[in-house]
Amino acid sequence: MNRWIVAALLLLLSACGVSTTTPAPPGRNPPTLEAPAWSDAVQPLTADNAASIRLLGRLDQPETSSTLFDHAVSPDASRLVALSNDEVLSWDLLTGQPVFRTARASFTRLFYAATAELYAVDPAANVSILDAETGSQISAFAGHASYAGALAFDAANDRIAFGGEDGSVTVWSLSDRRALIALTAHSAPVTALGFSPDGALLATAGGDSAARLWDWQNGELVNELALTVGAPQRLTFAPTGDLIAIGSSAGVSLWSPDDSGAARLLLAGNGGATHILRWSPDGTFLLGGARAGGLTLWDMAAGQAIDAFSEAQGSQISADFSPDGMMLLTSALGGSVALWNLTVGQQTMARAELPLSGQPIYAVEWTDDSRLLLFDATGPVYVWGIGL
Repeated sequence: MNRWIVAALLLLLSACGVSTTTPAPPGRNPPTLEAPAWSDAVQPLTADNAASIRLLGRLDQPETSSTLFDHAVSPDASRLVALSNDEVLSWDLLTGQPVFRTARASFTRLFYAATAELYAVDPAANVSILDAETGSQISAFAGHASYAGALAFDAANDRIAFGGEDGSVTVWSLSDRRALIALTAHSAPVTALGFSPDGALLATAGGDSAARLWDWQNGELVNELALTVGAPQRLTFAPTGDLIAIGSSAGVSLWSPDDSGAARLLLAGNGGATHILRWSPDGTFLLGGARAGGLTLWDMAAGQAIDAFSEAQGSQISADFSPDGMMLLTSALGGSVALWNLTVGQQTMARAELPLSGQPIYAVEWTDDSRLLLFDATGPVYVWGIGL
Protein backbone atom coordinates (compact mmCIF):
# COMPACT_ATOMS: atom_id res chain seq x y z
CA MET A 1 0.00 0.00 0.00
CA ASN A 2 1.28 3.50 -0.83
CA ARG A 3 2.95 4.90 2.29
CA TRP A 4 0.96 8.11 1.92
CA ILE A 5 -2.30 6.18 2.02
CA VAL A 6 -1.02 4.48 5.16
CA ALA A 7 -0.10 7.89 6.54
CA ALA A 8 -3.58 9.22 5.87
CA LEU A 9 -5.18 6.23 7.60
CA LEU A 10 -2.92 6.53 10.61
CA LEU A 11 -3.62 10.23 10.88
CA LEU A 12 -7.35 9.60 10.85
CA LEU A 13 -7.00 6.88 13.47
CA SER A 14 -4.88 9.15 15.66
CA ALA A 15 -7.72 11.64 15.68
CA CYS A 16 -9.57 9.39 18.09
CA GLY A 17 -7.17 10.45 20.79
CA VAL A 18 -6.94 14.18 20.12
CA SER A 19 -10.02 15.57 18.40
CA THR A 20 -12.41 15.76 21.34
CA THR A 21 -13.12 19.37 22.28
CA THR A 22 -12.98 20.35 25.93
CA PRO A 23 -15.24 22.75 27.82
CA ALA A 24 -14.03 26.32 27.47
CA PRO A 25 -13.37 28.44 30.55
CA PRO A 26 -15.51 31.57 30.87
CA GLY A 27 -14.51 34.19 28.31
CA ARG A 28 -12.81 31.68 25.98
CA ASN A 29 -13.74 30.32 22.62
CA PRO A 30 -13.78 26.50 22.66
CA PRO A 31 -10.55 25.04 21.29
CA THR A 32 -10.77 22.75 18.28
CA LEU A 33 -8.49 20.06 19.69
CA GLU A 34 -7.88 18.89 23.23
CA ALA A 35 -4.41 19.78 24.47
CA PRO A 36 -2.19 16.77 25.18
CA ALA A 37 0.70 16.83 27.62
CA TRP A 38 3.41 18.91 25.93
CA SER A 39 5.94 16.92 23.93
CA ASP A 40 8.96 18.19 22.01
CA ALA A 41 9.73 17.14 18.45
CA VAL A 42 12.47 14.50 18.47
CA GLN A 43 13.29 14.47 14.75
CA PRO A 44 12.41 16.40 11.60
CA LEU A 45 9.18 15.57 9.81
CA THR A 46 9.87 13.98 6.42
CA ALA A 47 7.93 12.07 3.77
CA ASP A 48 9.36 8.85 5.21
CA ASN A 49 8.09 9.35 8.77
CA ALA A 50 4.92 11.37 8.06
CA ALA A 51 2.77 8.44 9.22
CA SER A 52 4.08 9.05 12.76
CA ILE A 53 3.07 12.71 12.96
CA ARG A 54 1.00 13.65 15.98
CA LEU A 55 -0.24 16.61 18.00
CA LEU A 56 2.61 17.65 20.32
CA GLY A 57 0.81 20.40 22.20
CA ARG A 58 -1.47 23.41 22.16
CA LEU A 59 -0.58 27.05 22.81
CA ASP A 60 -3.36 28.98 24.52
CA GLN A 61 -3.97 32.65 25.11
CA PRO A 62 -4.59 33.93 28.63
CA GLU A 63 -8.14 34.99 29.39
CA THR A 64 -10.18 35.95 26.31
CA SER A 65 -8.93 34.25 23.17
CA SER A 66 -8.95 35.78 19.69
CA THR A 67 -7.62 35.13 16.22
CA LEU A 68 -3.86 35.71 15.94
CA PHE A 69 -3.49 38.21 13.11
CA ASP A 70 0.26 38.05 12.52
CA HIS A 71 3.10 35.97 13.91
CA ALA A 72 6.83 35.35 13.70
CA VAL A 73 9.08 32.46 14.71
CA SER A 74 12.54 33.14 16.14
CA PRO A 75 15.58 32.19 14.01
CA ASP A 76 16.31 29.15 16.20
CA ALA A 77 12.60 28.12 16.11
CA SER A 78 12.41 28.19 19.91
CA ARG A 79 9.93 31.11 20.21
CA LEU A 80 6.64 32.16 18.69
CA VAL A 81 5.35 35.71 18.94
CA ALA A 82 1.90 36.74 17.70
CA LEU A 83 -0.67 39.53 17.67
CA SER A 84 -4.11 38.96 19.18
CA ASN A 85 -6.88 41.55 19.27
CA ASP A 86 -5.33 43.31 22.23
CA GLU A 87 -1.90 41.86 22.99
CA VAL A 88 1.52 40.85 21.77
CA LEU A 89 1.94 37.27 23.01
CA SER A 90 5.02 35.05 23.10
CA TRP A 91 5.47 31.33 23.80
CA ASP A 92 8.43 29.01 24.25
CA LEU A 93 8.04 26.37 21.51
CA LEU A 94 10.28 23.91 23.35
CA THR A 95 8.15 23.84 26.51
CA GLY A 96 4.81 25.27 25.43
CA GLN A 97 5.00 27.86 28.21
CA PRO A 98 4.14 31.57 27.82
CA VAL A 99 7.11 33.95 27.70
CA PHE A 100 5.42 37.36 27.84
CA ARG A 101 2.26 39.28 27.08
CA THR A 102 2.03 43.01 26.55
CA ALA A 103 -0.32 45.54 24.98
CA ARG A 104 -0.57 45.28 21.20
CA ALA A 105 -0.78 49.05 20.67
CA SER A 106 -1.59 49.30 16.94
CA PHE A 107 0.99 46.83 15.63
CA THR A 108 0.12 44.88 12.50
CA ARG A 109 3.41 43.12 11.64
CA LEU A 110 6.06 41.28 13.64
CA PHE A 111 9.61 40.29 12.66
CA TYR A 112 12.58 38.56 14.26
CA ALA A 113 16.07 39.62 13.20
CA ALA A 114 18.85 37.05 12.78
CA THR A 115 19.99 38.12 16.26
CA ALA A 116 16.49 37.28 17.64
CA GLU A 117 15.78 40.96 18.27
CA LEU A 118 12.05 41.58 17.89
CA TYR A 119 10.48 44.31 15.74
CA ALA A 120 6.86 45.45 15.53
CA VAL A 121 5.42 47.70 12.81
CA ASP A 122 2.16 49.68 12.84
CA PRO A 123 0.00 50.92 9.90
CA ALA A 124 1.92 54.22 9.78
CA ALA A 125 5.32 52.45 9.46
CA ASN A 126 6.27 53.29 13.03
CA VAL A 127 8.76 50.63 14.14
CA SER A 128 9.14 49.52 17.75
CA ILE A 129 12.10 47.44 18.89
CA LEU A 130 10.84 45.09 21.62
CA ASP A 131 12.71 43.12 24.25
CA ALA A 132 12.25 39.50 23.12
CA GLU A 133 12.08 38.29 26.74
CA THR A 134 9.63 40.82 28.18
CA GLY A 135 7.94 42.53 25.23
CA SER A 136 8.86 45.95 26.59
CA GLN A 137 9.80 48.67 24.12
CA ILE A 138 13.52 49.37 23.79
CA SER A 139 13.32 52.11 21.17
CA ALA A 140 11.19 53.29 18.26
CA PHE A 141 11.40 55.28 15.02
CA ALA A 142 9.16 56.43 12.16
CA GLY A 143 9.96 54.37 9.05
CA HIS A 144 8.16 56.28 6.28
CA ALA A 145 6.08 59.45 6.22
CA SER A 146 3.69 58.24 3.49
CA TYR A 147 3.70 54.47 3.99
CA ALA A 148 1.65 52.60 1.38
CA GLY A 149 1.53 49.28 3.24
CA ALA A 150 4.29 47.56 1.23
CA LEU A 151 7.48 46.51 3.00
CA ALA A 152 10.36 44.08 2.65
CA PHE A 153 12.35 42.58 5.52
CA ASP A 154 15.91 41.33 5.13
CA ALA A 155 16.39 39.29 8.30
CA ALA A 156 19.93 38.15 7.49
CA ASN A 157 21.20 41.74 7.21
CA ASP A 158 18.77 43.32 9.70
CA ARG A 159 17.24 45.76 7.21
CA ILE A 160 13.73 46.82 6.33
CA ALA A 161 12.42 48.75 3.32
CA PHE A 162 9.16 50.72 3.25
CA GLY A 163 7.28 51.74 0.10
CA GLY A 164 5.38 55.02 0.04
CA GLU A 165 2.20 56.41 -1.45
CA ASP A 166 4.40 58.97 -3.20
CA GLY A 167 6.44 56.23 -4.93
CA SER A 168 9.45 56.60 -2.66
CA VAL A 169 11.26 53.81 -0.81
CA THR A 170 13.21 54.14 2.43
CA VAL A 171 15.67 51.48 3.59
CA TRP A 172 16.56 51.26 7.29
CA SER A 173 19.24 49.52 9.30
CA LEU A 174 17.28 48.14 12.22
CA SER A 175 20.33 47.38 14.36
CA ASP A 176 21.61 50.94 13.95
CA ARG A 177 18.11 52.51 14.06
CA ARG A 178 18.94 54.75 11.11
CA ALA A 179 17.75 55.34 7.55
CA LEU A 180 20.34 54.22 5.00
CA ILE A 181 18.84 55.68 1.83
CA ALA A 182 15.66 57.08 0.27
CA LEU A 183 14.89 56.23 -3.36
CA THR A 184 12.46 57.87 -5.76
CA ALA A 185 11.32 54.53 -7.13
CA HIS A 186 7.94 55.08 -8.82
CA SER A 187 5.51 57.76 -9.98
CA ALA A 188 2.65 56.03 -8.16
CA PRO A 189 2.30 54.16 -4.83
CA VAL A 190 4.73 51.33 -4.22
CA THR A 191 2.73 48.11 -4.10
CA ALA A 192 5.41 45.42 -3.62
CA LEU A 193 9.14 45.14 -2.96
CA GLY A 194 11.75 42.57 -2.00
CA PHE A 195 15.46 42.15 -1.28
CA SER A 196 17.70 39.78 -3.22
CA PRO A 197 18.98 36.76 -1.24
CA ASP A 198 22.29 38.51 -0.51
CA GLY A 199 20.57 41.81 0.33
CA ALA A 200 22.54 43.76 -2.29
CA LEU A 201 19.62 44.42 -4.64
CA LEU A 202 16.10 45.68 -4.04
CA ALA A 203 13.26 45.08 -6.49
CA THR A 204 10.22 47.35 -6.41
CA ALA A 205 6.86 47.41 -8.19
CA GLY A 206 4.28 50.16 -8.26
CA GLY A 207 0.94 51.45 -9.39
CA ASP A 208 2.65 52.91 -12.46
CA SER A 209 2.78 49.34 -13.89
CA ALA A 210 6.55 49.21 -13.62
CA ALA A 211 9.02 46.97 -11.83
CA ARG A 212 12.49 48.28 -11.08
CA LEU A 213 15.71 46.76 -9.79
CA TRP A 214 18.01 48.84 -7.60
CA ASP A 215 21.55 48.73 -6.36
CA TRP A 216 19.98 50.42 -3.39
CA GLN A 217 23.16 51.10 -1.39
CA ASN A 218 24.44 53.29 -4.22
CA GLY A 219 21.02 54.59 -5.21
CA GLU A 220 21.44 53.26 -8.75
CA LEU A 221 18.73 51.89 -11.03
CA VAL A 222 19.98 48.58 -12.46
CA ASN A 223 17.05 47.49 -14.63
CA GLU A 224 13.35 48.07 -15.18
CA LEU A 225 10.39 46.25 -16.64
CA ALA A 226 7.01 47.39 -17.95
CA LEU A 227 4.27 45.22 -16.41
CA THR A 228 1.44 44.50 -18.82
CA VAL A 229 -0.81 42.13 -16.85
CA GLY A 230 -2.50 42.94 -13.54
CA ALA A 231 -1.52 45.32 -10.74
CA PRO A 232 1.58 44.00 -8.91
CA GLN A 233 0.80 42.95 -5.35
CA ARG A 234 3.56 40.46 -4.38
CA LEU A 235 7.26 40.29 -5.21
CA THR A 236 9.96 37.81 -4.26
CA PHE A 237 13.40 36.74 -5.48
CA ALA A 238 14.19 33.11 -6.23
CA PRO A 239 16.60 31.56 -3.67
CA THR A 240 19.29 31.58 -6.35
CA GLY A 241 18.68 35.27 -7.08
CA ASP A 242 18.37 34.71 -10.84
CA LEU A 243 14.61 35.29 -11.10
CA ILE A 244 12.12 37.72 -9.61
CA ALA A 245 8.48 36.64 -9.26
CA ILE A 246 5.84 39.41 -9.33
CA GLY A 247 2.34 38.35 -8.33
CA SER A 248 -0.91 39.86 -9.61
CA SER A 249 -4.53 38.82 -10.06
CA ALA A 250 -3.58 37.25 -13.41
CA GLY A 251 -0.74 35.12 -12.10
CA VAL A 252 3.02 35.58 -11.85
CA SER A 253 5.39 37.58 -14.04
CA LEU A 254 8.87 36.01 -14.02
CA TRP A 255 11.65 38.52 -14.58
CA SER A 256 15.37 37.94 -14.86
CA PRO A 257 17.42 40.72 -13.20
CA ASP A 258 19.69 40.70 -16.28
CA ASP A 259 16.86 41.03 -18.79
CA SER A 260 14.94 44.22 -19.51
CA GLY A 261 12.69 42.49 -22.05
CA ALA A 262 9.19 41.18 -21.49
CA ALA A 263 8.60 38.98 -18.48
CA ARG A 264 7.36 35.42 -18.79
CA LEU A 265 3.80 35.06 -17.48
CA LEU A 266 2.66 32.07 -15.44
CA LEU A 267 -1.14 32.07 -15.48
CA ALA A 268 -3.08 31.27 -12.32
CA GLY A 269 -6.81 30.97 -11.76
CA ASN A 270 -9.01 31.79 -8.78
CA GLY A 271 -7.59 35.23 -8.05
CA GLY A 272 -4.01 34.77 -9.20
CA ALA A 273 -1.07 35.26 -6.82
CA THR A 274 -2.20 38.23 -4.77
CA HIS A 275 -1.97 36.71 -1.28
CA ILE A 276 0.68 33.97 -1.42
CA LEU A 277 3.85 34.03 -3.50
CA ARG A 278 6.80 31.94 -2.34
CA TRP A 279 9.57 29.73 -3.63
CA SER A 280 10.52 26.35 -2.29
CA PRO A 281 13.88 26.55 -0.46
CA ASP A 282 15.81 25.22 -3.45
CA GLY A 283 13.81 27.09 -6.08
CA THR A 284 12.36 23.90 -7.61
CA PHE A 285 8.78 25.07 -7.09
CA LEU A 286 6.93 28.38 -7.04
CA LEU A 287 3.63 28.69 -5.17
CA GLY A 288 1.02 31.38 -5.75
CA GLY A 289 -2.49 31.93 -4.48
CA ALA A 290 -5.29 34.32 -3.61
CA ARG A 291 -6.75 34.81 -0.13
CA ALA A 292 -10.05 33.27 -1.19
CA GLY A 293 -9.63 31.05 -4.20
CA GLY A 294 -6.93 28.52 -4.75
CA LEU A 295 -3.26 27.69 -4.94
CA THR A 296 -1.18 27.07 -8.02
CA LEU A 297 2.12 25.19 -7.81
CA TRP A 298 4.56 25.51 -10.69
CA ASP A 299 7.38 23.08 -11.43
CA MET A 300 10.08 25.53 -12.50
CA ALA A 301 12.16 22.97 -14.43
CA ALA A 302 9.14 21.94 -16.50
CA GLY A 303 7.83 25.50 -16.65
CA GLN A 304 4.23 24.51 -15.99
CA ALA A 305 1.62 24.21 -13.30
CA ILE A 306 1.17 20.84 -11.60
CA ASP A 307 -2.23 19.39 -12.45
CA ALA A 308 -2.40 17.19 -9.34
CA PHE A 309 -2.33 20.29 -7.17
CA SER A 310 -5.58 21.74 -8.53
CA GLU A 311 -7.59 20.47 -5.53
CA ALA A 312 -5.88 22.92 -3.15
CA GLN A 313 -8.82 25.34 -3.07
CA GLY A 314 -10.80 27.21 -0.44
CA SER A 315 -10.99 30.47 1.50
CA GLN A 316 -8.27 32.06 3.64
CA ILE A 317 -5.63 29.88 2.01
CA SER A 318 -2.29 29.34 3.73
CA ALA A 319 0.75 27.25 2.82
CA ASP A 320 4.39 26.65 3.70
CA PHE A 321 7.20 24.48 2.35
CA SER A 322 9.21 22.09 4.50
CA PRO A 323 12.80 23.23 5.21
CA ASP A 324 14.15 20.65 2.74
CA GLY A 325 11.63 21.64 0.05
CA MET A 326 10.38 18.08 -0.33
CA MET A 327 6.95 18.61 1.24
CA LEU A 328 4.26 21.26 1.40
CA LEU A 329 1.69 22.08 4.09
CA THR A 330 -1.59 23.73 3.03
CA SER A 331 -4.78 24.81 4.76
CA ALA A 332 -8.10 26.45 3.97
CA LEU A 333 -10.43 27.96 6.57
CA GLY A 334 -13.15 25.43 7.28
CA GLY A 335 -11.53 23.00 4.87
CA SER A 336 -8.64 20.59 5.01
CA VAL A 337 -5.11 20.76 6.35
CA ALA A 338 -2.96 18.65 4.05
CA LEU A 339 0.59 17.44 3.64
CA TRP A 340 1.85 17.06 0.07
CA ASN A 341 4.77 14.88 -1.01
CA LEU A 342 6.55 16.88 -3.73
CA THR A 343 8.97 14.08 -4.65
CA VAL A 344 6.71 11.47 -6.23
CA GLY A 345 6.14 13.00 -9.65
CA GLN A 346 4.40 15.99 -11.14
CA GLN A 347 1.06 14.41 -12.00
CA THR A 348 0.89 11.89 -9.14
CA MET A 349 1.69 14.18 -6.23
CA ALA A 350 0.59 12.39 -3.06
CA ARG A 351 -1.56 14.09 -0.44
CA ALA A 352 -2.57 13.18 3.12
CA GLU A 353 -4.93 15.14 5.36
CA LEU A 354 -4.37 15.84 9.03
CA PRO A 355 -7.48 14.99 11.10
CA LEU A 356 -8.77 18.57 11.09
CA SER A 357 -11.17 18.59 8.15
CA GLY A 358 -13.87 21.24 8.60
CA GLN A 359 -12.05 22.95 11.48
CA PRO A 360 -11.18 26.66 11.45
CA ILE A 361 -7.47 26.50 10.64
CA TYR A 362 -6.65 29.72 8.78
CA ALA A 363 -2.83 29.84 8.79
CA VAL A 364 0.05 27.39 8.88
CA GLU A 365 3.81 27.60 9.44
CA TRP A 366 6.50 24.96 8.94
CA THR A 367 9.32 25.87 11.32
CA ASP A 368 12.99 25.52 10.42
CA ASP A 369 13.34 22.71 12.96
CA SER A 370 10.47 20.92 11.18
CA ARG A 371 7.41 21.35 13.36
CA LEU A 372 4.00 22.36 12.04
CA LEU A 373 2.17 25.31 13.61
CA LEU A 374 -1.56 25.37 12.86
CA PHE A 375 -3.38 28.57 13.77
CA ASP A 376 -7.01 28.08 14.79
CA ALA A 377 -9.27 31.05 14.02
CA THR A 378 -10.63 30.82 17.57
CA GLY A 379 -7.17 31.48 19.02
CA PRO A 380 -5.21 28.33 19.92
CA VAL A 381 -2.08 27.25 18.06
CA TYR A 382 -1.59 23.51 17.52
CA VAL A 383 1.95 22.20 17.29
CA TRP A 384 2.40 18.98 15.30
CA GLY A 385 5.51 16.93 14.65
CA ILE A 386 7.38 13.71 15.30
CA GLY A 387 7.41 13.10 19.05
CA LEU A 388 8.47 10.27 21.31
